[in-house]
Amino acid sequence: MSGRWLKIAAVALSSAVAASVALVPATSAEQVKRPAITIQSNDQFDAEHGIKSGSGTASDPFVISGWRVNSIRIENTDRHVVITDNTVAGKMILNWIGDRAHVHDNVVGDLRVNQNVRRTGLPTSGVIAQNAFGIVGQLRHWDGVFERNVIGARNALGSRAVNFDGFNGARFRNNTIYGYMDARLHGHHHSSAYGAGSHQHSGEHHAAAAVDHTRRYHQVRITGNAISTTAPFALAYLDTNHAANDRTAASEQEPSLRLPHVHHTRVLIAGNRLAGAGLMVNVFNALDKQKHLEFAEGLVELRDNTITLAKDGWSRDLFGIEVKQARYLTLLIDGNSITGRPSSNGIFELFDNSKDAGIYLHTLDVGDVRILHNRVTERSIGVRAEQFTKDVRWVIDDLRTKNVESRVTTDDTVQDSPNA
Repeated sequence: MSGRWLKIAAVALSSAVAASVALVPATSAEQVKRPAITIQSNDQFDAEHGIKSGSGTASDPFVISGWRVNSIRIENTDRHVVITDNTVAGKMILNWIGDRAHVHDNVVGDLRVNQNVRRTGLPTSGVIAQNAFGIVGQLRHWDGVFERNVIGARNALGSRAVNFDGFNGARFRNNTIYGYMDARLHGHHHSSAYGAGSHQHSGEHHAAAAVDHTRRYHQVRITGNAISTTAPFALAYLDTNHAANDRTAASEQEPSLRLPHVHHTRVLIAGNRLAGAGLMVNVFNALDKQKHLEFAEGLVELRDNTITLAKDGWSRDLFGIEVKQARYLTLLIDGNSITGRPSSNGIFELFDNSKDAGIYLHTLDVGDVRILHNRVTERSIGVRAEQFTKDVRWVIDDLRTKNVESRVTTDDTVQDSPNA
């Protein structure tokens, strides 16, 4: 590739994906139209299936490049492959092909990775970088690097642009996103220690007797992304519907996944720039009376994010950072900047009992909460805390506010009201 870039406006990704402005690489030659590419075994890496060069090794990967196609689908393979300089009008599907994929400098309508289908291969990870995607319909069980991509459409800011569905050691960084993004924990996708590879839960690769599924480790880093949206939140970490994502599944058929277990989870969300809405954590260490007989304290770090909120609607307040239904965690909210806008509710302002807050924490149980060095501007409340059990310890230090009516408010469940 030449490394030169040009700006292409209104790229038609597919009939279902709105056009958007995206950075895509200049090509050294015209792309060639061809039928869809489908590779479902190692012996299909050949010219007939769109391979331009390579032998499938780390030093000489198979290369798929220079095509205009409706779809690319690769599944259940284990060879090194580079996918670059293609235009894919519909879906690019990469199911269970291990950590040997490098996808860069493509324009794609809809990316799907590790769909919930029966599989024999290892989870697809590798590197996905510098692409333009209409949407990321499913980035599932992703443990690799996803960086410097442009996703979504400027005229669809209220839609979900990225469905990040399960992770362990993943790095999601420096992307530009139009629309909202959610990152959902999948309890059945895990490893035996922080930094270890994720388990294989199907096929001959997995030796059930050698793997302890009672201690499940997950971690994710979401850093440096720019997200613009008109939705109620721009970026969410979710563990709602935990039971459905914590047992066996079509792609996770190991029976011991149904046994009682403990989750060990680390989440870093740092240095993101959110415009229009804020950051939400909804459920951490989910209650599950059948499977979660004990909890391990996890870590959630929300650091150095810059959040600019749109105007509140009359039926819903916007929060810069919201954490709810969380237990057994160290929660660090450090160095964030949250800027709101005055409400424009018209007649509804006459009846307004607004409790919009820069930082809103509620339904917390057993935790150590540290709110440090944050700035909140143009909110009714700087920090709002409600429904804490007696086992929540918390401290606020260096909270800077401007055009904020109340720096800190609590309800009667909050045992301690720290100086702020």
